[in-house]
Amino acid sequence: MKFSISSYKSSIILILSIIIGGIIGVFFKDLAIIIKPLGDLFLNLLFTTLPLLIFFSITSSFIFIDKMSRLNDILKYSLIVFIFTALFSSFIAVISIIIYNPIKGLSLESFKNLEINSENIITNPHSSFSLASILEKIPNIFTTNDFYQILSMNNILPLIVFSILFGVCLLKCNEKYVDKCQTFNKFIDEGNRLTLEFINLIMKFAPIGLGAYFANVVLKTGTQIFEGYLKIFVLYIIVAFVTYFVIFTIYSYLAGGIGGIKLFWQNVLPPSIMALSSCSSVASLPTNINATKKMKVPQDVLNISLPLGVNVHKDGSVIGNVFKIAFLFTLLGQDFNSIYSILLIVSVATISSIVVGAIPSGGVMGEIAILSLFSMPQELLPLILVISTIIDAPATLLNSVGNTCSSMMVARLVDGKNWYKR
Repeated sequence: MKFSISSYKSSIILILSIIIGGIIGVFFKDLAIIIKPLGDLFLNLLFTTLPLLIFFSITSSFIFIDKMSRLNDILKYSLIVFIFTALFSSFIAVISIIIYNPIKGLSLESFKNLEINSENIITNPHSSFSLASILEKIPNIFTTNDFYQILSMNNILPLIVFSILFGVCLLKCNEKYVDKCQTFNKFIDEGNRLTLEFINLIMKFAPIGLGAYFANVVLKTGTQIFEGYLKIFVLYIIVAFVTYFVIFTIYSYLAGGIGGIKLFWQNVLPPSIMALSSCSSVASLPTNINATKKMKVPQDVLNISLPLGVNVHKDGSVIGNVFKIAFLFTLLGQDFNSIYSILLIVSVATISSIVVGAIPSGGVMGEIAILSLFSMPQELLPLILVISTIIDAPATLLNSVGNTCSSMMVARLVDGKNWYKR
């Protein structure tokens, strides 16, 4: 029992800090406003360090790869797992909406108070949608036009792409010149260690910072849920519950059988709590790395799949995007039960999840992507932004924890059936 308590000490402290923060947000609103800077301070320190963490963690993983073929396997299987789980998540979301549409009967007239100009709304989003419109936006999703921009929290995916390409070049240099890159290899390795230590130092302030941040979240969002959105929230919670406890367990079994399930559930609590409290997949990355190590996923696999998954693998965001698109389709009187509509929704939900900012309330980028891909006016943004706000915490939970399951499955594909016994 003593071991069990010490193992969950940090998790218990975080839970208590979140509960206290929630109480402050509901009953002591003036105090919530006063302590808000503490939450901002903690998150700002964390976010300024995370670009370094992503660069060094991805790049350093290439140093320990013996052969280029292993890197190819990790990237290939990561992509396969990400696509499979994203499509499966979108399928679950579509089925849930078809079974029970939480906003059936609502129309734009229900939202006059949001001052939406209905005259500017396209009544047939299908006619405006084209593959060409998506392809035009791909360069801005994966790259930037200036180096300094990849250090921004709004451009994490371009930073990941840059880090992977940099790591590939480093791996090739190590193969060609053998001993001549050792000094630089050491710099990258030590940079990774130093960044992790800095992250650990910042995380010591997590109970205070997250408690203050959560108090402000409760203060702002506590009264914004009305009937239509409340039903969406409840349905999302049900789908999230099934995904977290059932689907993730299945993924863990596919990765390592009964042993994989045990490893997953023995170590998943800390990253789950961090995801729920911070509402940020990026902020949860350090905790995810530690938990995935305890799940015995090989270092090079988790160093590539986890940072990459932060942006391109978001089960929770995919489900949320399906809900948002169904919400818009219902308001505009569009049919989403046809095969064409389902394929359209699944495609756009998956694509837009890639551009969701991995920061608190960063889903606005995803909303803009949805409206842009469907050629809908930005006036509709407030309607679906509310959905992002109310599902932010459970969506982040699925995004973050889903990456641990995916890393386990990647390890299974790369290293074989007994990967966790090595």
